[in-house]
Amino acid sequence: MTIQFLGAAGEVTGSKHLITTENGKKILLDCGMFQGKGMETDADNRNLGFDPQDIDAVILSHAHIDHSGLIPYLWTQGFRGDVVCTPATRDLCALMFVDTAYILAQDVRWYNKKMARLHKPAITPLFDANHAQRCMKLFITVDYEHRYKVCDGVFVTFINSGHMLGSAIVNLEIQDGVITYCKINNGCKGNTNGLAKLAVGRNAEEVAAMLSGIPCRGDTSCPDQLARAIRSYPNN
Repeated sequence: MTIQFLGAAGEVTGSKHLITTENGKKILLDCGMFQGKGMETDADNRNLGFDPQDIDAVILSHAHIDHSGLIPYLWTQGFRGDVVCTPATRDLCALMFVDTAYILAQDVRWYNKKMARLHKPAITPLFDANHAQRCMKLFITVDYEHRYKVCDGVFVTFINSGHMLGSAIVNLEIQDGVITYCKINNGCKGNTNGLAKLAVGRNAEEVAAMLSGIPCRGDTSCPDQLARAIRSYPNN
């Protein structure tokens, strides 16, 4: 298994992580838009770093545009795989994608006026409202704590992270291993109850791998917090 970090590395927007399994399946974990630099981010958002038609599925942790906003653009580039998320994330994306299309249109309109005065070529938006609506048919919703088969050898379980409506800790079971991913700021951070659910039935090595790189509130370590949460969690 290989993991490529194509965004939100060294910065906080554009979250995209491409997982390629041993049997060649390509799973995109989040598909976020680079934001915060105006039209300077346009080229970054167009340069995905992969062929959208090669992606088997996209898994969304939550609906914030810096984690989900390029799915309509993927649609324009030929992606027709599944987008797997919680029901609330799907409902929010349906609204936010159209809103984002409007903002993109306004930004491009302003930019093209400026370029026209400089006798430079115009650009088109990444996507429009039609693309934003059409890509929604790719969405498949999965409730919290339900194990879902994404494709051969890949299963996902969503656990409520508390970051926003519909947000999730994403637990990916892949034939090559287990990946646990979440929004760190106000997400997994301190969410030991959610982590405890994922830790049930796992050995110490698996739990340590799950917690790798996850900060916790206060002076205690994540293993200490998790141990207390597991002991207090029902049926443990």
